[in-house]
Amino acid sequence: MSSPLELLSGDAQTFVDKVWATRVLVHEAPAEQLTHLLSLEDVDHLLTETAIRTPSVRVARDGEVLPDPQFVRSGATVAGRPVTGLVDARKVLKLFEDGATLVLQALHRFWPPLTTFVADLELELGHPCQVNAYLTPPGSQGFAVHEDSHDVFVFQTH
Repeated sequence: MSSPLELLSGDAQTFVDKVWATRVLVHEAPAEQLTHLLSLEDVDHLLTETAIRTPSVRVARDGEVLPDPQFVRSGATVAGRPVTGLVDARKVLKLFEDGATLVLQALHRFWPPLTTFVADLELELGHPCQVNAYLTPPGSQGFAVHEDSHDVFVFQTH
């Protein structure tokens, strides 16, 4: 099995020596090599079977991040204490059907396949890393074309 950096770049040593922090690299890895890290079924599980909360989830449409009340539910309690920011899967799915982008933030902190993957990638790079996932329905655009101020690996699985 390939190392995380090998999987993302195609050639880890060349990436470190000649690409990292200097230029864009396009490497087309087969999607099936990446879907084990986070599948659509996994996203469904996170939304419908866990107590995922904001800020681990954001929703955006037409370049704007939507306010939390549009996709969270109130009234949830644990041991009689209110739980805030609890994502309402039905609201998120409705927004998605209407063209919004679902953003799962910092997945490396709570999704085990990505926790391991990122830990190994950090060892290879000697640099902290994080994972966000963006799910945008066909024909929609969550964010405008932009430039990040940090290095980014982007991989599309679906």
